[in-house]
Amino acid sequence: MLDRPVWSAALVFAIALAVRLVHVWQISAGPFFDLPMGDAADFHAWALRLAQGDWLGEGVFYHAPLYPYFLGAVYAVLGSDPLVIRVVQALTGAVSCAFLALAGHRLFGARAGLIAGLILAFYAPAIFFDGIIQDSALDLIFATLLVWLLAEIVHRPSMLLWFLAGATLAAGVLTRQNVVVLAVPILLWLLLQRQLPARRRVGIAALFALGGAAVLAPVAVRNTVVGGELHLTTFNLGANLFIGNNPQADGYYRPLRVDRGNFRFERIDAVQIAERERGRKLLPSEVSSYWTGRALDYMVSQPIDWMRLLARKTFLVWNATEVADTEDQYTYAEWSWPLRLSGYALHFGVIGPLALLGVWITWPERRRLWLFYVMPALYLGSVVLFFVFARYRYPAVPGLVLLAAAGLAGLPAFLRGARRGRKVTFLAAFVAAAVMANWPTIPTRRLRAGTHANIGAALDNVGAQEQALQYLERSVRLDPESAKARYFLGTAYQRRTRPDEAIRQLQEALRLAPNNPQVYNNYGVTLASVGRLEEAAVHFQTAIALDPLFAEAYVNLGNVHRLRGDLDQAIDLFVRGVEADPELPGARIRLANALLLAGQTEQAFLHYEVAARQQAIGPAMEPVLQFAWSLATNPDPAERDGQRASEIVRRLSTLVEASALVLRTEAAAYAAADRFEEAVATAERALTTLAAEGDAGDAEGRGEEQLAVQIRRELELYRIGRPSINPEDR
Repeated sequence: MLDRPVWSAALVFAIALAVRLVHVWQISAGPFFDLPMGDAADFHAWALRLAQGDWLGEGVFYHAPLYPYFLGAVYAVLGSDPLVIRVVQALTGAVSCAFLALAGHRLFGARAGLIAGLILAFYAPAIFFDGIIQDSALDLIFATLLVWLLAEIVHRPSMLLWFLAGATLAAGVLTRQNVVVLAVPILLWLLLQRQLPARRRVGIAALFALGGAAVLAPVAVRNTVVGGELHLTTFNLGANLFIGNNPQADGYYRPLRVDRGNFRFERIDAVQIAERERGRKLLPSEVSSYWTGRALDYMVSQPIDWMRLLARKTFLVWNATEVADTEDQYTYAEWSWPLRLSGYALHFGVIGPLALLGVWITWPERRRLWLFYVMPALYLGSVVLFFVFARYRYPAVPGLVLLAAAGLAGLPAFLRGARRGRKVTFLAAFVAAAVMANWPTIPTRRLRAGTHANIGAALDNVGAQEQALQYLERSVRLDPESAKARYFLGTAYQRRTRPDEAIRQLQEALRLAPNNPQVYNNYGVTLASVGRLEEAAVHFQTAIALDPLFAEAYVNLGNVHRLRGDLDQAIDLFVRGVEADPELPGARIRLANALLLAGQTEQAFLHYEVAARQQAIGPAMEPVLQFAWSLATNPDPAERDGQRASEIVRRLSTLVEASALVLRTEAAAYAAADRFEEAVATAERALTTLAAEGDAGDAEGRGEEQLAVQIRRELELYRIGRPSINPEDR
């Protein structure tokens, strides 16, 4: 029965799905299951916006868009439950294994097809990537579908298959842009089919291109209409090229600015740095060209260093270690026995050398198969040109698995029939490839430490404080030399007002990463929290010197100057913080508060209005109310200014809901301006609003009762024509 490709593929699908569902079930107990981190958090947020109807977004795409749109469609139809999306991805992963089984059956026979499908079904990184919120889930299905379509074309060419191959390749490009390099060997392979008339070959090539255009055209049109410039996919080529090719590059991903390696920061930083250097606003294409130019300058000016870097990246891309982004498969394996077991036997260090075995054994058929040799090699070469992540090399895996299956299926015949010299030569090559693939690089404990640190930081952000500390402390135990782990742990201690422990961890982080502006900034925050303002200011200044676009450091240094009483300097620093990151939570509000204190009410409310549009006005309300209250209730008549206080509250009430506190402050302002009828009416409204807001009986209710007593006392004053002069009540 397994000689029939459909039945073989169905068996592979069932096994692959069962393995993935068991894996999903097991990791569902992990703290990371419903806690999107890093890119996953950005994919999730993007998908939620899409599911809510924002299908166009803003600007030219910077990141490949297909996975977020896929995720958004799933959310719109099935909801955003983390279990649902993982089950959907388990299904797509199982389908991918079936596609590869079909391709192997078509190219190398039933045995090879079954082996290929089963290898991918149990391949550890495939299980891992299908279980996280990451675009690699789509990488796999498009890569296996393309291989299957090409295998069918080798066996039985048809115009429809060529069109579908072009469309599939384009879909892969919308998930992983450097997949586009595969168009070169595919078209070359087509043009070398001499048995076909030249006109027919050109026609097929046009149909292949038409299939790609059908997928890419909507994205290009969207980029042109929404972003104002024609781009087939994204404009991050130049920045990614620079990240992988610059004097500080080491083969791994290093963001353009330290510790800012997520979606929002990547785009902002690429644009801001380029525009700062060019001294003007840039189009997306100009931003990409700027970074491309810097990468090319490095390649040309330091060719020896660049060649050494390429050699290192070649070694890394062929190595068994799965270089993690935010989450690593070794941490997930602690929760999943399918992933743990498969990680011992089916990893890249096994698949890569076995693929060479397949090339060696099938070499007599190279005229028929050379496309399938070249595609994974060329794709891995494109990864080397940029930088190495496990998920970036992942699209090459189906092609390597296919060749590995062909090698395993043909190995018995090879051992029986090959000459001794050929066997010895192959064995030497195989051992060399296996040693290179399995040579130690990054210790897995270091990768696990990074994931634990990310989990701890994410838990800390959602208020799971004790659990967060457990993961952060474990991260430090796993890798005491990790500046990131020390930094996250120190920040967590600082948030819990444990300054001595925070300072100790942040000092260690500075020792390990003396040029990290984020660490200097958080160290400064900790020092400021215990009153060491002068030392804090030095650390904020160092952070700014290391990163002149560090908005948070400008704001923190501005706070120090405000506490010192230097309001003008504080305002200048807040302005620079807002210019560096207009959307930084709190930056614009602090600027507005400082402007208000300086008497620049109009300018202050311009920034409050922007904060309200950014849905960040809430944190600003209390300081504004405090300031207005102090103006309205100052015991010194010369300092009391009811007119200004009422104007401030009136304008604030257009930005926030008229709560009891807002109305109480407004009533005090009217009274200070001798507008007692309005003061009485507003105080009565404050009591009515307070009654509607309250829930008597709990702690909050008791607080509202105390507020009600104060408002009633003030109301009696207003009724006899006297202002409230009790600012201590605030």
